[in-house]
Amino acid sequence: MDASHIHLGVRDLVQALDWFKQVWDVKPSFQNEGMAVVPFGSIALVLDATDEDSPATIAFQSENCDKDYRRVIERGATPLEEPRDR
Repeated sequence: MDASHIHLGVRDLVQALDWFKQVWDVKPSFQNEGMAVVPFGSIALVLDATDEDSPATIAFQSENCDKDYRRVIERGATPLEEPRDR
């Protein structure tokens, strides 16, 4: 069994989609007034318009973590911690 998608609640769907476009350079594959589907490789984030944001941590696999980290920080991502070898 493989994961397909994860639903996250967001207070401002348009603003969330703008952030994903700016920081991650991704656009929704589907969008209406109440939800949007943002594909990330083999899994999709489904953003649902809700009264409160859902807390979430999203992890990504990378061939060059330092380079990808710098790229998303330059685009406006807020770091929780810098990447390190583990």
